[in-house]
Amino acid sequence: MEKILKEELGTKTLKPTGQGGGGCINEGEAYHTDQGLVFVKRNAKSEALRMFEGEYESLKAMEATHTIRVPHPIKAIKNPKGGAVLVMEYLDMNGGSHHSSEL
Repeated sequence: MEKILKEELGTKTLKPTGQGGGGCINEGEAYHTDQGLVFVKRNAKSEALRMFEGEYESLKAMEATHTIRVPHPIKAIKNPKGGAVLVMEYLDMNGGSHHSSEL
């Protein structure tokens, strides 16, 4: 998947930051690239691309409202070994609790 991510993102650098995690549906990890930090969310299930394409479009729609800061979606990519990934701008969520009331 590393080779595909590099090709799709047009980057030579794809170095994990060690920041990431998983939930009950997806796993994710932040990476350094030539263009800066990105967050890659991955899912191995067969419908993952469809799910990530929907999330991509949802993030674009929310971003367009300029009412709340969301990560800029970059690309939904099919994983040839199964599943897919969603690449988006990395947002540092530490210390964001002072914005909780806005949500």
